[in-house]
Formats: sequence, structure tokens, C-alpha cells
Amino acid sequence: LQSRSKLLHFTYFKSLIALTGLLLPLFDFSWQRISDPECIADVLRQVYADHSLNVDNVFHCILETTQHPAAAASFASIMFAPQAELSFSEALSRCDMNGVPICLMYGKEDPWVKPVWGLEVKKHVPEAPYYEISPAGHCPHDEVPEVVNYLLRGWIKSLESQGAAALPLLDDMQSENIQSSIAKDLEFVRQGSNQSVIVRFMGSSFSLWSRMESYFTSRFAKLETKWQ
Repeated sequence: LQSRSKLLHFTYFKSLIALTGLLLPLFDFSWQRISDPECIADVLRQVYADHSLNVDNVFHCILETTQHPAAAASFASIMFAPQAELSFSEALSRCDMNGVPICLMYGKEDPWVKPVWGLEVKKHVPEAPYYEISPAGHCPHDEVPEVVNYLLRGWIKSLESQGAAALPLLDDMQSENIQSSIAKDLEFVRQGSNQSVIVRFMGSSFSLWSRMESYFTSRFAKLETKWQ
């Protein structure tokens, strides 16, 4: 904790020094733009795949945070923070070596952290369950919490039972027997009405190439059907 505290103090002062002189006006302009209510609303429209979802509460929470006296300084400390000691790949390797359980969940329509990055993670930890939810954007835990909670509970149950309980979507199958991928419709109830999303489970040998192959195969099949 003491070393982390020193790092935070170092980061803060480094930010202040970096923002002096010519960088200060640039930072002020950037912060004014980022904290503008219209900009926040525009970002939220990108984040969620379902634009009919009421995100007023999220919007007001973010806006309130940007109006805090220390908000700009906190943003600066993040922007000018030192590089992590471990690379992303090294951190994943250590998780794998130490048996840290990992479960990957992504929104297929995420505009920023594309699902391809999840596939990159799965290359390092191929046995980790990977669930892709659609339609869902950058925050599936907020957009479709019913589905994310269902998947999380099922994954935790499988961990606690040491595999005796099947992972969500696999029923009586085992994840190591799923070589490519399977997709299922998951229904849930929200405000008294039934809704559904498509959840795809990526198998242990699933790759970016197989994903592209599947995509183009489905596209060609649609075109062939259209011209028949």
C-alpha cells in the first residue's frame, strides 16, 4: 500500500509538471470537450447497442463526477500515469501459471474494445470460457445484466464444482469438446416482457481465422439465397 501511495503521488506531480507551459491550454481544451454534457451523451450513444435503453441515471452519474473539484486532476493522473510493470501478455501468462480462473464476456457491438481483442486473450488462455453477447455494446453488464449475471453464476458454479456442473450454454457437454463455437438464444424477462439475445460460446480451438471463415460463409450463403 505504501509503494502504491508513493506511485500515486509521483503520478500526480508528474501530471502537474507535464501540464505546465504549452500542454496546459491543450489539456484544458480536451477536458472541457470531454466533460461537456453533449459529448458525454454522444459517447453513451456509442457505448450501448440498444439505443432504446434508458441511460439517464448513468449520464447523470458521469456528469456529477466530472463536476467534482478533483475531476480534472484525476483525469490528468490517468493520462500521464507511468507504464505498467507487466505487459498485458505477461499478466495473462502469470494468471495462467498461477491457476487464476478467467472468464471472458464481450458485447459483439462494442465500438472500442472489439471482440477481436477477446480472441487475442483466448489465444493466451485457450481453456478460458469466452462468451460473445449480441446485441450488446461496451458495457454488457449494464445493458443486459440479466444475461451477464446468468453467465457469471453458471461459470462460478462450474468452478466451485470443479467442472461437475457444466458451463452455461454447454448443458451436458464439456468445454474442451467444443472445438469451434456454438450459439444459442437466451431469453430473459425485463419489465414484464420477454426479451432475448444471442450468446456465442467460443471453443478451445476457436481462432480469428475461423471467425472470419464463418462470417464470409454466412454472407455468401445469404447472397446465394438472394439470387436464387
